[in-house]
Amino acid sequence: MSRIVLGVTASVAAIKVTEIVEDMISSHHEVKLVSTRNSLHFYDPIEIANQFKNSSSLLAIVSDGDEWIGSGTNHRYQRGDEILHIELRRWADILVVAPMDANTLGKFALGLAEGCLASLWRAWDWTKPVVLVPSMNTNMWIHPVTCRHLKTLAEDIGVKFDNTQITIGNIIAFINSKQSKLNIVTPIEKTLACGDYGMGAMASSTDILKAIASCLST
Repeated sequence: MSRIVLGVTASVAAIKVTEIVEDMISSHHEVKLVSTRNSLHFYDPIEIANQFKNSSSLLAIVSDGDEWIGSGTNHRYQRGDEILHIELRRWADILVVAPMDANTLGKFALGLAEGCLASLWRAWDWTKPVVLVPSMNTNMWIHPVTCRHLKTLAEDIGVKFDNTQITIGNIIAFINSKQSKLNIVTPIEKTLACGDYGMGAMASSTDILKAIASCLST
């Protein structure tokens, strides 16, 4: 059994969070769910909590508003209070962000520690693995900045690129082939929720679990 922090961001694919959590629990993992504020447009944490209330494996559901609830007056931080994103880092064996929207990819690449999940990424202990599962509109996915951001993420943890042509596909294949602590699960091609057809839909829960298993075994 492994301890997974599951980050959920504001992609339409967040409607599948229940399925992802269920499959993680069925695979004997413990889960703490971290939602960005805008991801809550797509699912209700209360419904998730109720669905898994009889499970001992969904241990927490938190969002940005929970980050700085302190013990002082008006819930202000007091020295000695737990810092949520640090406690999550200490607890987790692996960080999985599924789905990861374009905005979160940009925050991660630029090191913007805005919100609990982005702060967790910035404070992550890179002796432990991360699985990123992008999901976004096709034009967002094929935009040149996506390629640049993915390359930056890898370079920041020490992946050295050779002189091969830099494309999104090549970058992802290269990152995953290096057996680094970063694994990116490529989106799939289908008709998206907006009606556009193309790359950008979140990979299946099965593929996400395969990536998790692969990372935890290295």
